[in-house]
Amino acid sequence: MSLFRTYIKVTLAYLLAAYCFYSSVVYADEISLVVYPQSLSKNSVNFLAPIIKGITATNIDAGITTIALSENDPKIVDLISGNKLRSTIALGKSAFMLSDIVKPSTKRIFLGQFDTATITKLSKHTGLIFTPNPGVLFKRLHDIVKASQIPKVKQVHVVYNEGVSGWLVEQAKNDAAKHNIILIAHPTSSLSQTANIYTTLLPNLSAIDAIWLLNDRYARNESIIELIVRAAWEKRIAVFSSRLADIKSSVLFSAYPNLERTGSALSRLAAVGNASTTTLRSLHFGLNSRVAAHIGVSIDVLEPEFMTIYPKHVSE
Repeated sequence: MSLFRTYIKVTLAYLLAAYCFYSSVVYADEISLVVYPQSLSKNSVNFLAPIIKGITATNIDAGITTIALSENDPKIVDLISGNKLRSTIALGKSAFMLSDIVKPSTKRIFLGQFDTATITKLSKHTGLIFTPNPGVLFKRLHDIVKASQIPKVKQVHVVYNEGVSGWLVEQAKNDAAKHNIILIAHPTSSLSQTANIYTTLLPNLSAIDAIWLLNDRYARNESIIELIVRAAWEKRIAVFSSRLADIKSSVLFSAYPNLERTGSALSRLAAVGNASTTTLRSLHFGLNSRVAAHIGVSIDVLEPEFMTIYPKHVSE
């Protein structure tokens, strides 16, 4: 996809600039330190660059210098011991733990994926949980269904593991209610239990139901998704996801982060006085054009609102 190819092209140049920033920059009155994990996979590098770009651009507008360093870089200790460190923005769990050593006057911001127990502990801190905001998903579901030939969705079903996604489901229940949707949550502790849940659930669903697929290792695998989308096609049920790749598996639509705007949001959080932990609202959306056409949605109407369309032509 062109979006990801663009990320790859800018990544190496941008991160090299970040590595050199510490020794070459003339500092502003305040510094924002971005700390990222020591060991980075290719995929990790690909999403770091636009996040850091978004942080830097927003900081420049506020007259703040941005320095991006690996969590094991010895320069971090010097920065923390100085008097100009305005905030630390930690990308990932280990980077956030390292920021424990900063001065109390330094604002600590985090971005990462965490389980329910960790998120409970993070409630006194400020940051973004790296998963799409349920309210934004439900709003997009409402808009798509409104443009389709299926009835208004009244119930959304979600299968989840309490330890992994319990915190998200609790938030989602409140968000769903705001859109006059009842969120029906089905807890699971294993993939076999998840398969049994869907085997019982799917025959009883109608077009007023929808299914939300979480990025939860206990609630999904390839065979389970195949079971879901087959039934959804036959019953004309909307299935949506928090994972972009799912649109290739015939999920109607999915959400994924707008990385540069996520970086900007992290920078803005550093100016917030009270602790605030929330999910991502700066999102892109992917649409499966074949499934959309199947439920009577005009692709021409929806296409401007989606960053990714798959397949590009319904006949593919």
